[in-house]
Amino acid sequence: MPTSTYNLDSEEVLSLDGNEVYALWSFKWYSSVAKENRYYIVYFNDLNRLGFANLFNTRPLALFAPTDFTSVPVGNKTRFNGDDAMVFSGDIDGLYLMTGSISRMYEDAPKVMSICWQFDKYFAIVAGEQANLYYSDNKDITTWTDQTMKQIVFDDDKGKLNKVMAFNDYVYVFRDFGISKISIYSTKNLFDVSGIYQCDSFIYPGTIASSGDKIYFLEGSGIYSFNGSSTTKINLDCDELLNKTQKHNSSAVCFEGKYYLACRYDFADGKSIGCENESDYINNVLIILDLVSKKVNLVRGVDIRQLCVLNNPYKSKVVACFNGGNKSFIGELTKDGEIFEVATNKEWTSVLSDLDTPDKLKKVEYLTIKTTTDCQVKVESDRGEKIVEVIGSDKLQKLQINLCGREFKVSFLATSKEVNISNVKLGYSII
Repeated sequence: MPTSTYNLDSEEVLSLDGNEVYALWSFKWYSSVAKENRYYIVYFNDLNRLGFANLFNTRPLALFAPTDFTSVPVGNKTRFNGDDAMVFSGDIDGLYLMTGSISRMYEDAPKVMSICWQFDKYFAIVAGEQANLYYSDNKDITTWTDQTMKQIVFDDDKGKLNKVMAFNDYVYVFRDFGISKISIYSTKNLFDVSGIYQCDSFIYPGTIASSGDKIYFLEGSGIYSFNGSSTTKINLDCDELLNKTQKHNSSAVCFEGKYYLACRYDFADGKSIGCENESDYINNVLIILDLVSKKVNLVRGVDIRQLCVLNNPYKSKVVACFNGGNKSFIGELTKDGEIFEVATNKEWTSVLSDLDTPDKLKKVEYLTIKTTTDCQVKVESDRGEKIVEVIGSDKLQKLQINLCGREFKVSFLATSKEVNISNVKLGYSII
């Protein structure tokens, strides 16, 4: 990241504490001394420390705060004494508070797993008590007690509470198998709880992310959008593959009109790409869904542990921490066609097509292509295949194919860093 907001083109790699990064968060707080917002990245490492770095300042040393956590905590943004704050909680450990001036463990505070502010109250899910939603108008959550906390009990069959969000003037609770909405009767300060959505498949908490007027999440066999009153399944070509895998370690964020989902994927092609060559990989694909066009890009062979958005007015990025061989890094999403300076294999394959003449025998005579880098073109039919090696050029090229069949499929394969293939046309005749 840059070391100054005045020179955003000059970047330096962050100096990290520890040998393995387990989790990531972004953190903003307002400096009353400098009269400006400060932006940080916070991470939890193998030394049970919370490391942090100022994104737009000189970073000579790795900074960290020792904690008492024995496992990866859950981090939530909140407020404390009028300041921006983050609270970190573990299943069996206490609550750790981080602000611009305070860094402290509170052993007796509630172990907050998810929290939001709405109706002039905090709503929180507490570890070990995920059948109830707690709320309080006490803004200092480090001093919450049984006397200052009240609870809303959920006794239906949607499962435990996993995430609470303030959205569209309501509070929504995402649960194992559904979504509940909480509204308020303003005159009596009483709550109404209603079921908005119930499903048979599990909603994965790590994949819940909002963009604009919708919330997106992975549920069972597909990606869904939620607008506050109804859910819609986004039909994708990759749904069948999503249905075949375990997704409890999935992670997702929304950024600039796209939904980024790291998960495990069964390509069922007999190949091992990147991290798939390691026996203990957890995730192996990053799905990038354009929320407007619904087009999908896949990055295969990278074992992402968690995604995070560093959002600020100067230089925002999607970043990640990893399992396996890249576990000591924080990486940023780039468009250079590499995973940590190793070029990825690029492959695009068309659907099988009868060229709108299902009962006719055809002959694909040629294929035109424009590619600035070397690539391989493979044309397959029900009667055979033809592979052509193409040398990169800035001119349009015409490849002789001469392959017969009733159905055809075209694939493009390349190993260069950046690949740009265009102007593809098939020339064929009816036999």
